[in-house]
Amino acid sequence: MLIELHLLQSFPVSNLNRDDLGQPKTARFGGHTRARISSQSLKRAARQLLAQHGLDTSELGVRTKRLRDAAAGILADRGRNKDDALGVCQAGLEEIGFAAHPATGLTKYLLYVGRPAQEHLADYCDERWDTLAKTVTEAKQRKEKTEKTPQKKTAKTAAAKPTKQAQEHAQRILDGTRAADIALFGRMIADNTDFNVNAASQVAHALSTHAVVNEFDWVRLFWSEPAGQARSS
Repeated sequence: MLIELHLLQSFPVSNLNRDDLGQPKTARFGGHTRARISSQSLKRAARQLLAQHGLDTSELGVRTKRLRDAAAGILADRGRNKDDALGVCQAGLEEIGFAAHPATGLTKYLLYVGRPAQEHLADYCDERWDTLAKTVTEAKQRKEKTEKTPQKKTAKTAAAKPTKQAQEHAQRILDGTRAADIALFGRMIADNTDFNVNAASQVAHALSTHAVVNEFDWVRLFWSEPAGQARSS
């Protein structure tokens, strides 16, 4: 079944969707510059509305870079040492192909996952605690050895490909089939297309029906300046 919706909505003078410079987004269409609201902005608004209209937050996805710390916190609540848990969860993420930064604990990019993902990652690391802890220890030993006896720089080797078992666990951790908004709007993970989810809906950028000319709000700009830096009239 295909349902196609075309909507018209009236807005007052406002900056509905900003670009990287804070300016209203626009698009050139039909020979004129028109106001634009990106599809990403529209989908975010829709995701927030889902919770306001009956869906429990447990049924919705979450965008996060903090899977490592969240899983480590769960393991700490189960009685594991927090520092050890951080290292084990770091190794666990690397094993399934989504390494986090050692210092910040953030993954390379935002992962769009179901809320049980943190619990699933904690379970995975708990089950493989001894193996992952050994991996952490060996990595520390290699680092200490390298620091004591610096070697010539060599070309970086490609990261090891996750095993079939690790891939299966990753599929469970990153499972988004029970998250309504992931099923509705899909998910793309560039590093591993096996975890992509095809969207049930497609959202186009919204364009104004008329041409627009953006203007600077000089009054707002003036009053938003820090104290002592206001421009003289």
